[in-house]
Amino acid sequence: MTAPPHPDHSPARDNTPGTVLVVGGTGFIGRAVLTALTRHHSPHSGTPTLLAVCRTPPRTGLPGVRYTAGDLTDPATLRGICSTTVVHAASYVGPDPRQCHRINHTGTRALLDEAQRHKSFLYIGTTAVYGHGPHHGPREDRLTPAPASPASASRLLAEQDARAAGATILRPPLVYGTGDRWFIPTPTTSSHPSTTYHAADPQPLPWDDLLARLRTLLRLPQAPPIPLCEHRSLVRRSLPRLTDHQYALLTQDHWYTTQNIWHTTRLPPGPGFHQRLTTSTSTTWYTQHLAQTPH
Repeated sequence: MTAPPHPDHSPARDNTPGTVLVVGGTGFIGRAVLTALTRHHSPHSGTPTLLAVCRTPPRTGLPGVRYTAGDLTDPATLRGICSTTVVHAASYVGPDPRQCHRINHTGTRALLDEAQRHKSFLYIGTTAVYGHGPHHGPREDRLTPAPASPASASRLLAEQDARAAGATILRPPLVYGTGDRWFIPTPTTSSHPSTTYHAADPQPLPWDDLLARLRTLLRLPQAPPIPLCEHRSLVRRSLPRLTDHQYALLTQDHWYTTQNIWHTTRLPPGPGFHQRLTTSTSTTWYTQHLAQTPH
């Protein structure tokens, strides 16, 4: 018996027509993008070649994906890396302002400089660039960004550079699924023209509904209602690294009109939160992750 082959980590770059490069391909969002692309990928059917760039290529990656090393903070590692289509899904969301600037802003600019000769660039941003809410269903052109954290501010600068280069911008809100260590674990513990799209399910999910479903799916105990100020105090003690801005994202309305992205792509938005969570591996992942998380 021979061992299964490891992913191709060769430094050769592939910028031939019909190639899709996912930057941050081993991250939370990048891996989900690649997983979706591999569902429609066949090496002998004329579908695009799939490449992923990450700081450290994995020993075992997704089938049909080639991995190569690259670092947004080292422009030399990005030379020759870009393809016909680039999906930029890498970001730093921590509190260090210098890292935010180096990775999110100057790193994106370095990638854009390398990608300028190619056809299509998709930048995955965040609705957090709008800052504090509440927000009740605005369209993409109805809010002025007002980022409230170094991460959001640097990602807005990256968006602006990407837009100036003709990229398409996707702004998802809170993202869930296998690999999520913030959105659901936090409350449960406690070539087109340059365009920006809100990327989310078109049906807002009420927070009480979300918590009720999570209690059922993940077998969580019932929690009695408490005043908001008391809740914030409890969360601050149990999750001291959660900022006031992040807390507001979880406790105030932040939903956005998303009809433009579904109209433009002519794709169905999918079955919705409940069916996605109950019919995927996400429930198992969250259960295991929460069991290892100190309470």
